[in-house]
Amino acid sequence: MLRKIRAFLRRTSIPQRIILGMVFLVLITVLLISLPAVGASWRQLEQQVWLRVQNSQSATQALYHAERTRLINITALIAKRPTLCALLQSGDEQSMRSYLANIQKDAEIDLLLVVDSRGNSYGAAQTNFPSANTMIADRELPFSDFISLNDPPNVPPRLLIVAADKVRPPDTCHLEVDSWLIVAREINREFMRTLAANTGMAQSIIIGKRRVAVSLNEMLSWPLDLDATERVIRTQTTCCTFASAEGEDYYVGLAPLIDANGHVVAVSETALSGREIRRRVIYIVALLIGIGMTVALVGSILAMILTRLITRPLFSLAEAAKRIDSGDLETPIFYDYGVPEIDQLARQLDRARRDLRQTLQITQREMKHMERLLSAVREGVIAIDENERITYFSPDAESILGYRALDVLQRHYMQVFRPAPGEAFTLRELLQTPQSATSPQHIMILDAHDQPVTLAVLVSWLNNQSATGYPRERVVVLRDVSEEEAVNRLRCNFLANVAHEFRTPLSGIIATTEMLVENSANLTTDELTDLANMIRLSISHMQMLVDNLLESAAMDAGCFRLRPRPIRLQDALDNAATLVAPLLKRRAQELHVNSSDETLTLWADPERLAQVIVNLLMNASKFGPTGSPITVSVEPGFNSVTLAVLDCGPGLPAERYSELFNRFVTGDQPSGAQYGIGLGLSVVKAIVEAHGGQVGAENRAEGGARVWFTLPLKPQDEHGADHDQNPRC
Repeated sequence: MLRKIRAFLRRTSIPQRIILGMVFLVLITVLLISLPAVGASWRQLEQQVWLRVQNSQSATQALYHAERTRLINITALIAKRPTLCALLQSGDEQSMRSYLANIQKDAEIDLLLVVDSRGNSYGAAQTNFPSANTMIADRELPFSDFISLNDPPNVPPRLLIVAADKVRPPDTCHLEVDSWLIVAREINREFMRTLAANTGMAQSIIIGKRRVAVSLNEMLSWPLDLDATERVIRTQTTCCTFASAEGEDYYVGLAPLIDANGHVVAVSETALSGREIRRRVIYIVALLIGIGMTVALVGSILAMILTRLITRPLFSLAEAAKRIDSGDLETPIFYDYGVPEIDQLARQLDRARRDLRQTLQITQREMKHMERLLSAVREGVIAIDENERITYFSPDAESILGYRALDVLQRHYMQVFRPAPGEAFTLRELLQTPQSATSPQHIMILDAHDQPVTLAVLVSWLNNQSATGYPRERVVVLRDVSEEEAVNRLRCNFLANVAHEFRTPLSGIIATTEMLVENSANLTTDELTDLANMIRLSISHMQMLVDNLLESAAMDAGCFRLRPRPIRLQDALDNAATLVAPLLKRRAQELHVNSSDETLTLWADPERLAQVIVNLLMNASKFGPTGSPITVSVEPGFNSVTLAVLDCGPGLPAERYSELFNRFVTGDQPSGAQYGIGLGLSVVKAIVEAHGGQVGAENRAEGGARVWFTLPLKPQDEHGADHDQNPRC
């Protein structure tokens, strides 16, 4: 290992060693600090979770006590009502039932019963509640207590909170016999959900060895910690334990519910999902990693600054060009070396790096957005039994495959999953493979309309089938990925074209800077000027590609902006001619401008207009033969001016006139090769139409192509303000 490290260090330069050493030191420091912090945070979170469970237990006990107090207060209040005494005197059973039903509804109780010493009882029919004698037997009135109902074996037990008091008539009302008022509240699912809403944790009641009331339906299938439950019943104290269900851990608190005789009638259970503590730990770890990465980035930047101070300027530029060529667009480029030519070169290179990084960030954001959209596509579900027949066909499967569920149920699955012509891998082979893999497999089939569809398929067995008595079934989860594959191909082609277009000027910059580094002492002033012009030409080419990419991305983002003002058209032409002069000089092409009025003024954005002219001139230069002239024709009109660029190239295919100004459409060379990434003319069209003009293209009778556009001479609005499609951008 040490020998490999020494060999690696011999191949690295001093700046690289400085950067690696500083980054390594920063990472080691971050690890030594972050690991103990993560452990301490985990312990603290565990303590906070258990404290929350204990607080929830106390809150639950307080809510039970409050309910008992509420019920006994209700009995005391109702027992003193004159209306109740009057109804008991009259013996009107129907009115009594109606009166008690209204009170029961307003008080939110499950049972309201009035009984007297003669055995008469008044209240709504309650078939699922015990008799009055059972509820108040051997108890001193008034009272409020828990009562556990042991129903038949096939019926789950229940828990009631019962309160009773003697009817105490006022002095104006006299009863011949004693009467008692009984109210009860059943601890059911609705009561549990109320407790869960007040405590923020899942709630349930355990009687014996089973849960009888839960706030969450899935709690009925959770395993029960019988040892902890029995310990709570035996010791009549609270207890905390862990539980696990369906791959999720829970923090569980158990507390006894004790009746007036000191017996534990039920156990109150509160549960908190462990997902919260994991989420907080992940947040802390992510925060520490982010801090570490920030520190590492700052350390790397400092190391780069130190490296630049101790290396030569040209060597630094060569390293910067290599970094850009390898894809590193984050490291800034220093451009204050004291040499004007090299400083200008460094500024242009750094500007190209920032623009390219911005373009790639926009592209990556759009790609992530596209991936989120694709991930939201709904999936179809199909069940296949042991006889290979379809037993379930979801609506999404109907939408994807084009079949109706009624038409395919109990049919063999190969009648639906017909392989596309030439496809050897079918659903049959996928079903016969071991189902340990969790990634979907792609198959191509014919849908109900005989159209090929590419599906992402994942096969699994249904769980717990042996316990339910149903036959074993396999579940096929499918998703139509035909459009995903098409989008992936388009994305790969687009990135390949972008990479190819940027590699050419970058390769020229690298080759030229390497020649400057190796032979700078032996080069003459003219040779240095030629090399600098070559680098400038490559950077201009790369700058134009970046500008087109940025304009296209700005249009997609709705941030396209114009800043029109009165300008001389001749100034825009001169500016564009200056920018493309190195390209025309290299290809020995002459530029002719035919304009009858050099003082012609129009209302336009000068930078955008120059970008339009430069795009058209570069296209004319690329498609025109070496040594051929390029002509710019200016034709003033009444309210507009027409500017046309004419070349002597092979011309345009007549059937593609309407496509030339679309994105990603490129012109063909006679040899069949293609130039560019197909954004230049689409940017031209967008800028011209934003000015209120039009674009067009046709072939010349004498050979070559004529690409033209028109611009209005007057502003589109009376104020001449900036035109911004999205002022917030």
